[in-house]
Amino acid sequence: MSDILAGLTRRLQNVVQVMRTTVAPIDSGPVQTVQAKSNSAQTRDNIPVTYHYGFSAHIPVGSDIIVLNVSGDGTKGMVISSAHQGSRPKNLTDGQVMLYDLTGSSVLMDGKGGVVLTASGGTVTINGKLVVTEDATIGGITFLAHEHSNGNDGNATGAPIAGT
Repeated sequence: MSDILAGLTRRLQNVVQVMRTTVAPIDSGPVQTVQAKSNSAQTRDNIPVTYHYGFSAHIPVGSDIIVLNVSGDGTKGMVISSAHQGSRPKNLTDGQVMLYDLTGSSVLMDGKGGVVLTASGGTVTINGKLVVTEDATIGGITFLAHEHSNGNDGNATGAPIAGT
């Protein structure tokens, strides 16, 4: 009976494991997989990673992960959460949500109805139409009220005409 109880205890202890990724994930198959090491120095290969629909990431090496092992069986585990301590945004306020990467690029939903897009050094590319229903400020100049020099007489052309 004590052997059965010891086996059950071991499985319960292994239902959830905190581990750290050791190499870049394999992301070429139908499911991304990672190699990770536990605090007990156990290394496991090919642990499947789950994401909510519509979200994906390439987990950085050295990320903390939480592995859920079905019935405490390490051969039936999957990553259910990941975090990278070095790139985690800090000091967000109530209601703020942020998507971010290792370089500092981010999309911040500010908790007040605004969205701030930050490209940390690259280019923001939009594939497809961009529709702006309100004014846009570009380089400190409002689009809807900006004027150009007429060139010939030095007079301003006036603001853009809607629909043209």
